[in-house]
Order: sequence, then C-alpha cells, then structure tokens
Amino acid sequence: MKLIVNSYEDFTHSLSFEDNYKNVFRIRELCPRDFYWVAIEEQADGFSDLPMTFMVALIDRLLLSSPVSSIADIPLSRFRKIDTWVQREILAGNLMKVEDWLYYAYHLMGRQWGSNLDYLESVPMPKINHMVAIQSAENSKNQSPTTK
Repeated sequence: MKLIVNSYEDFTHSLSFEDNYKNVFRIRELCPRDFYWVAIEEQADGFSDLPMTFMVALIDRLLLSSPVSSIADIPLSRFRKIDTWVQREILAGNLMKVEDWLYYAYHLMGRQWGSNLDYLESVPMPKINHMVAIQSAENSKNQSPTTK
C-alpha cells in the first residue's frame, strides 16, 4: 500500500493510498500560528520523538479535508505512513518553539513589532524559510567588505 502525494502551489498536499484513491486527505503546511498550539500541548521541549497522541492531534489540526472525522479512525498501518510523511516533509526543520519563532519574526519585520506579525503567523513555514534565507543572503552581501 503506497502513499500517493500531490503538492500544490498553495502549500497544501493531497494524500491518498493507491488501493483507495478516492479517499483523499488534504493537508496544509505548518504555519507559525501552530507553534502556540504546540506550546499549549506542552510538546515544546521534545520535537525529536513526538508521541502518537500528539501526532494524531497535530495531523487533525493540519487536515483541510478528510474522508474520516479524525485521522485516528484509519487503520494504524495507514496512519503510520501518513505520520512518517508529515514528520519528514512538514515538521522537519519547520517546527520551532514560540520564542524562536518570535525571534525570526522580529528580524523579518525589520527589527520592529507591528501588525505584520498576524500576517506572518499565517504564512506557511516553507515560505517563511525562503524569506529568512533571502534576508540572510542580503545581510551577508551587505556586510561583506568591498574591494576596490
């Protein structure tokens, strides 16, 4: 049973299994607003080994549409495939503590606080990571000594 993934330009993905392609799970990317939920769930200290109950709740939070009321309602073998994909493709390098996110946001907003924070917290993390990379590259370029 193979997991079939299609990714879209709006930072969402459809997940289905080759033996039952009509049952499609539509899932979104992690956004910074999710970090507050993670902190409330008291998972902020141990991102490397997330318990299954936490992963069920997180995947349910990221689901935009699903053929079941909860991801926990699917067979365990299928859940494990989805869970592995989510941890590898959505969480890896994107899940951070609230304090770390606020540090990123502060620098992305030009070292000042403003209403842009609400907007940034709804931006998918892959896009935020690109923004940070561009800002870092620009800062490095501006700080490097000029040669004459």
